[in-house]
Amino acid sequence: MKTRLFYLFLPIVAFNFSCDDEEKPKSVPIVVTSSSTDVTPTTAIVSGSITSTGNSTVIETGFVYSSNVSQPTTADNVLKSMSVSENFSVTLQGLTSATTYHVRAYAINDVGTGYGEVIDIITENAAPMVTELSIEGSLEINSTVTAKYKYTDSENDPEGTSLFQWYAANDANGVGETAIAGATSKTLIIEDEQIGKFLRFSVTPMAATGTTAGNETKSEYSTAVGAENVTFNYNGVSVTYGIIISNTTQRKWLDRNLGATRSAQTLDDYQAYGHYFQWGRLADGHQIVTRTGPADANVTVGSGTTTTKSTDVVPPDSKFIIDSEFGSAGDWLVTQDDNLWQGVEGINNPCPTGWRIPTKDEWDAEAITSLADGFDKLKLTYTGYRSVEDGGIYTSSTQSYYWTSTVSESGGNKYSFQVRFSDAFYNSMTNRANGIACRCIKD
Repeated sequence: MKTRLFYLFLPIVAFNFSCDDEEKPKSVPIVVTSSSTDVTPTTAIVSGSITSTGNSTVIETGFVYSSNVSQPTTADNVLKSMSVSENFSVTLQGLTSATTYHVRAYAINDVGTGYGEVIDIITENAAPMVTELSIEGSLEINSTVTAKYKYTDSENDPEGTSLFQWYAANDANGVGETAIAGATSKTLIIEDEQIGKFLRFSVTPMAATGTTAGNETKSEYSTAVGAENVTFNYNGVSVTYGIIISNTTQRKWLDRNLGATRSAQTLDDYQAYGHYFQWGRLADGHQIVTRTGPADANVTVGSGTTTTKSTDVVPPDSKFIIDSEFGSAGDWLVTQDDNLWQGVEGINNPCPTGWRIPTKDEWDAEAITSLADGFDKLKLTYTGYRSVEDGGIYTSSTQSYYWTSTVSESGGNKYSFQVRFSDAFYNSMTNRANGIACRCIKD
């Protein structure tokens, strides 16, 4: 009996285990340190990029750097980038000048940290600096003053031949500042043209090696150059005044009114108002007042008044002579005398030797447009005046009056010119017995 063979044909089914059904292997990100730009002594911009995320989301990028670790990691200096993206950059700050830094980019995912290759950055050499600038020496004519300062350099490069320039200005705010011609050394010999000026200097530090030139740095202004201070006897007391040289005329003026205790600090600096002279009189005490403030009420007059006019150009006492009726044009003399105060040899000249009361034309030549302008140019202040009528003090807080030596005649009576400042400049004739401030000019 034959055995029959039976074949069972079943369909063949293939099971394809596709790779998409399996997770891709993860790894740390692959990072490139791209470049460095804009390197300064203390900063540098560095850039990097991610070429592979390692099949995982990158959660942080940035840079690691060190000046002494050749392969820096996040255990060293780290600066994160502001956002996570394929390309990223940061600005390294607070670096030390003239130093080599080892820098590389990094990126972090949930597997770990990937680093780019290390690049070296050499920060620039820092420029030298100067601080603590000051002027040493006496601020007087023919004196030598010296620029003092502290030189520093981050890399300890020694000082080379630093550059200097001296400047002169009209006040401590730098108005009218000009460079003094030829004044380019560390020292300055003060000359006539600097009298009354405010000085300062600049230094451009120069290193002998490395980055040679720093930035020009200027000092603060000095106080006013006091010139050849003028010491003289005023009303029986030895006083010392400074000198101002006019920028307009180059004439020398005393730096304050006769009787003032100091050169004016402000327009209403009552300590600089000075005393009130009757025209043509000596500083015999009649002019003296005492002030405790800038107002009329803040004044105490000196030795009193009299209505008895003097028969001599040197009155018998120091009283202020008044004339309530304006007789003889309000003079303190019985017989008027036009020769008083005329030049340095003029009778009763109250100024120091070689100085005198200025003429009307000399006041005009200064081209002073207002009291504020007068303060800027000659340290003029409010003064007010003392009246010929009653000896009282008026307009102390609003106007300024100064005598000239110029005389005039009107209606048969003789007057003298005054200059008056408020919002403008005025020349006018006035009674010679009025008490008005005096400012002296060098002959």
